[in-house]
Amino acid sequence: MNRKILLGIIITTVFCLFTTTVLAENKAYVYRKRAEWVKLTKLSSKQLAGQSLYHPYSEMTNEQMVSFLSTLKMNKAQVLKKGFKTSEIFSVDEANRFAPHIIRALTQAGPNQVVNMSIIHKRPYFVVRNDYISLLKIYAKEDGIHFYFSKLFAKLKGDYEQASNMYKAIRKAKSLRVNLAAAPGQIISGNGKEITVRPEILEMPQEALTVPTEMVAVQEETTTQPESVVPEAAVPEATVASPTPIIKPETTVVAGQEEVLSLDDSVLMPQEDVKTKLESLEGLKKAGLITNREYKKKRKMILKEM
Repeated sequence: MNRKILLGIIITTVFCLFTTTVLAENKAYVYRKRAEWVKLTKLSSKQLAGQSLYHPYSEMTNEQMVSFLSTLKMNKAQVLKKGFKTSEIFSVDEANRFAPHIIRALTQAGPNQVVNMSIIHKRPYFVVRNDYISLLKIYAKEDGIHFYFSKLFAKLKGDYEQASNMYKAIRKAKSLRVNLAAAPGQIISGNGKEITVRPEILEMPQEALTVPTEMVAVQEETTTQPESVVPEAAVPEATVASPTPIIKPETTVVAGQEEVLSLDDSVLMPQEDVKTKLESLEGLKKAGLITNREYKKKRKMILKEM
């Protein structure tokens, strides 16, 4: 075979393999910006070691992820000794920036994939550049979402963002020798490098979403009472607050210019002229102190006296 043809075939094959590799790698990335990324990494059967991953996973919301990332902290006493002003791992800005990418990656992950993440923590000291990197794997299992830190706040040196130096600088970066600090609902494992959270821990308490039982009972009692019962709230305040002794149902109680009439059909009404009685009765109806049926019945009785 002609040497030129053979060389052309070799070059074409190498180019195709390179292109395929690059395309496959780019497809694995959910997010990438220089030394920061969120991507999917395939695990071998040996790496899985019989573990079952709950992927794809879509049970955690963006708000929950932001909340969880914001609560991730290092041991406060240890970091203060090293000159850090705060023990938080993710700032609020970092949590909001990475949460949607992590959520998206978990929903795309297969049963044998984990989310591989790299984040640069920029913590400038006055005007001096002071960058750190954290590398972690994120995956879902039956007990919750796991975050395993292979590097935690590792100090980056030099101009690491140059393509030729980036991976070398990342490999050489040494993790800060501090422990993770668990917040309520979080579990630390993996020699202090792994932390687990259950999504339900971050949900709003059920009692905050529902009406208390006592209120429901009161509402049901109010809405289901018979038409012949007059709610106490409908009685004028002057009548309720009056120091007058308890009056029997047959008695008429005068409160200001209004009359609260007895609803007992057997009681004789006050000896007033018909016009005044009808006006008083009309006032009671408008105030909601008697039902329409009671109004018609009393009105009929008044008209019979004419």
